[in-house]
Amino acid sequence: MLLASRRLTQRFSGTRRFSETRHHAELCKPEVLSNGRMMPWQTLTGLVPCRSLAARCLADILPVPCRNLATWRITETWPVPVSRALARLLQVVPLVLLGLFSLGEVWDKTYSMQLVDPRKYNTPQMWGSLDSLYSNYGVVRILDEAKIDVSSSGRVVWLRHTLDAMLDPYKAEAYKSETLPYSSAFGAKLVEFQARTINEDGRISDVGGSDQAVHPAMEQYILYSDYKELSYRFPDVKKHSLLETACTFSMSAPFWRYVHYIGYVDAPTIRSRFELSFPGRAGPYAQGAQDAQGAKKEDWSAEYRTYGTVPKPVESFDRGKTKLVWALDSIPAITAETYLPPSDYWHSRIAASPAGKMANARDFGAWYWKELLAERIAPSENLRRKARELITGHDSEREKVKALYEYVQKTRYVAIFLDNGGWQPHFADEIDGAGYGDCKDKAALLVSLLRAVSISAYPALVLTSQNGRVEKDLFDPAHFNHMIVFVQGSERSYWLDATARHCPFGFMPYESVTAMVLKEDGGYVTETPSPLTDGSEYTSYVSAQLTSDETIVAAVRERLEFPASMRERGSCAQASLVDVKKSYKDRWGRLNPGVEIDSLELFEVDRPDSMFSVAYRVNIPRSRKESGGRISVPIERLMVPRFLPSFGAPDRKHPIWIFGYYGFEDTLGFSDSTQSLAIEPKEDARFEGPPGVFEAKTIRSGERLLFVRRLVLGKKYFEPQDYGAVRSFFDNVRLNLRRYRLNARTG
Repeated sequence: MLLASRRLTQRFSGTRRFSETRHHAELCKPEVLSNGRMMPWQTLTGLVPCRSLAARCLADILPVPCRNLATWRITETWPVPVSRALARLLQVVPLVLLGLFSLGEVWDKTYSMQLVDPRKYNTPQMWGSLDSLYSNYGVVRILDEAKIDVSSSGRVVWLRHTLDAMLDPYKAEAYKSETLPYSSAFGAKLVEFQARTINEDGRISDVGGSDQAVHPAMEQYILYSDYKELSYRFPDVKKHSLLETACTFSMSAPFWRYVHYIGYVDAPTIRSRFELSFPGRAGPYAQGAQDAQGAKKEDWSAEYRTYGTVPKPVESFDRGKTKLVWALDSIPAITAETYLPPSDYWHSRIAASPAGKMANARDFGAWYWKELLAERIAPSENLRRKARELITGHDSEREKVKALYEYVQKTRYVAIFLDNGGWQPHFADEIDGAGYGDCKDKAALLVSLLRAVSISAYPALVLTSQNGRVEKDLFDPAHFNHMIVFVQGSERSYWLDATARHCPFGFMPYESVTAMVLKEDGGYVTETPSPLTDGSEYTSYVSAQLTSDETIVAAVRERLEFPASMRERGSCAQASLVDVKKSYKDRWGRLNPGVEIDSLELFEVDRPDSMFSVAYRVNIPRSRKESGGRISVPIERLMVPRFLPSFGAPDRKHPIWIFGYYGFEDTLGFSDSTQSLAIEPKEDARFEGPPGVFEAKTIRSGERLLFVRRLVLGKKYFEPQDYGAVRSFFDNVRLNLRRYRLNARTG
């Protein structure tokens, strides 16, 4: 997807008026960065000052990408006479272009975020006040400014400016470095960047080439793309240093989205300001405007929503455009808390999105289908033949859908895309021939195969649950991060995520999420079904015996229900048996130093629609011998280790989200013909709380002694007022898991 841009760093050497520099920063691709000759900017421009308007226009037309403002890299060796002639020519061309640029939109000072005057902020009085008021913090954000300017043509300019005061660099290590994602998708480009460190003695250190590095964005998911991340680090950071960053980013509707968050973790904010300008008049504040009043339907505009504690904006209207300004002062730091849901659930913020044409799901879906999908998912004759082969022997529609789904599941996940490849899939025939693709490629291939056999199928955009939620009252196509498939069968409908290789047919690999189904006549927003089972997802049986040397030998069988089985399948399928054994040994070893795992077997790893299980033997070393010829072993040491959320703080300010925790049912069995074993305490335990129910009980059946514990979790999201009850529930579960012991006579 089109990546949101936050920061960029580049520096123009020899320019003292740092606030006036600007450049075209469409950074080169890796092959350009690693080859070619470095050539100074001054050589190419004939020493035209970069801060002049001519140079700014020149920066937009030069066909040479820049590494940084100090140097340019070109792929050809340019003779000196040629470069001199070119330099002279380039001095003249901008003057001609000025007239052309004046006819349309030009970059001027309205699109530049000015840096601060160090003399205003870098004073003994300011540092004394900050040290006194914020002595518990390592950094204070003095300024947090952002501007969004939307034109009727759909071009959007985004400006960002921050000023941080370092009170204790050791407490604020994270603020010394930043990462800026960027992309050229749909005409997006980085226009300007400025960054510097201002020390207390007045010395200014600009962020230079040695302080930055360009690398692929989301390397764990994408093999190669022109989505990059520019990582940079502020130089010479000391106590009482000011760290300042300003950047300008240009993008196009409808693929832009901006969220201005109010406040930061462990950093108070003195002043936060957000400005939104767009054609037409704003709609009602409480509800926003689907189409800004006064803007033509065929033109672009913007709309907004506010969440949490955000004041009403100051509104003005001039020359056909509305300007809204939010200004907040003295924002306290956000307390870092465990088990926080994504920030969309709790963080106060202002969200801005496109409006005008394609400002609703129907219009956007129709545009997406026509421009990005239609020819890519049209089944070729080869795919029609392949689809018929795959459904041979399957009579029902369900069996046909399942066969095609499982075929696409086997397609390797490899993401390679350039420009708008984050939104547009490759041709379905090419994907099948190559044998790999990313989420939208696999969705396109599955839709094409289904349509080839006359089964109605449509791509659907979703935001996966661990990444937040889509606000339904604010249409925002750039907010989605994944593509799946919706099948409208004649018998029933199906939701399919072919990217999840170990997800069984008929299930979704995450909890219910908002989805936008894309169709020929438009899109619509709906919800996917929840895949979570109501029972225990982890079930284990441990058959143990106490040997003569007081070592406990146990045969363990673990069975995993969906969705736990999907995660464990994925882990085991990507690891060797040696690594899997080591992971199980590490789990048991936390409570049993010296434990050994052997005879480990995995069952049905490569069959998502079958029950996944693992069997192994565990040898728990000799327990400490008690007086009177007895030993006592905590039951927790003898059962499959289970991990629970732990809450240490006495109170809570934000919601709780125990994502990734599921119920279990474990049984520990001993053969006890001599009646020499006992589990204490003898009474059973059962209690309920907001998250679910916990039970523990001892059962004696003939010569068998059994101990059973069961945890069923239901609700996983809680408001702050529920914190006490949630914390008490898990504390009680943990206490009960630890208080039972196995006692045995050995003499």
